[in-house]
Amino acid sequence: MLWKYFLNLGPFAHSLISFFIHVFLILFCEIQDKFLDVKYTDIDYVVFTDGARFLLNGSTPFDRPTYRYTPILALFMTPNLLWFSQFGKLLLSIFDIIGGILIYNIMDKRYSRYYLLWLYNPLTLIISTRGSAESLICTLVLLVIFCFNKKQYKLAGLCFGFVIHFKIYPIIYAPTFYLALSERNSSLFGSLIPNSSKIIFIISTLTGLIIPTYFSYLLCGSIYLEEAWLYHFYRQDFQHNFSPYFYLFQLFDNVSTQKIIGLMAFVPQMLLVTIIIPIYYNQRATKSITFKSNFVLHYFYRLTCSLR
Repeated sequence: MLWKYFLNLGPFAHSLISFFIHVFLILFCEIQDKFLDVKYTDIDYVVFTDGARFLLNGSTPFDRPTYRYTPILALFMTPNLLWFSQFGKLLLSIFDIIGGILIYNIMDKRYSRYYLLWLYNPLTLIISTRGSAESLICTLVLLVIFCFNKKQYKLAGLCFGFVIHFKIYPIIYAPTFYLALSERNSSLFGSLIPNSSKIIFIISTLTGLIIPTYFSYLLCGSIYLEEAWLYHFYRQDFQHNFSPYFYLFQLFDNVSTQKIIGLMAFVPQMLLVTIIIPIYYNQRATKSITFKSNFVLHYFYRLTCSLR
């Protein structure tokens, strides 16, 4: 009876409960970080905060070693230093909850309760309250799909460009969104022909990508392009890597060989994503194809951890 009552609560009530769970975990984080050797806070959160500190001191976030993100993220984290240290985790938790609400609105009403698997998922709860920015990326992608479903293609494009600015991998969804804007009952080849909706979406996406990217370049200079963009094409990180290439990387100590392996790892990813789109092409299957593309991309990603 109690379980049924819980399930029948509305989205607002579940979002509120999830928010309080997030707040509890953030408070628990303070205790664990203070008294235990193994810290709850993600090291990336420390990097974000340090990047914000450099930014406030008139420098760039990239003066902090291992900062490889958009400087806009460091801007978001400045209240960590000006207000209280857990602000960023609270902000990311709010994005987490917004993501759950978006799932509720995106899903067919027959399956709408599945949004609870997001709001109460221990993995998503821990990732956001540890201070990982993945919840921000996920929510922005969900916002793109939500706007797409509402036929708000300008807003969808702006959000899509902005999320690519934050992290490049969502660009794999671009062909799916493009094909979904085709005329009804178009063949796969016919769907390649541009129309007004596609042009609006493309221009909006480029606007959402170029404006924050140019702003970041003006703020930080060429080091932004090197660290936030180019670095990820030859990145090496074997300490928490669960990918299929983990052992292969360990077998070769030569840095040049490892870089070649890293670049070759893109081939099966791109090949599978390219194959999936025509196989499952359907104008009404946008959500399904984006999921499948995302799944194969991260399954064969050369650097895989619990966040992916």
